[in-house]
Amino acid sequence: MLRLVADGHETNEIAKQLCCSPRTVTTVVHDITQRFRLRNRAHAVAHALRVGLL
Repeated sequence: MLRLVADGHETNEIAKQLCCSPRTVTTVVHDITQRFRLRNRAHAVAHALRVGLL
């Protein structure tokens, strides 16, 4: 999901590509930001890039 966020896709676009609900996308991204104490989606993408996940 973070790859799609990094590519600039909106929540609804990500949901369609992954065949899940927009709420699921929002929940997963929210869980990632909370788990790693990140501020927002952009911060989550930057963190993933720094640690080599993307």
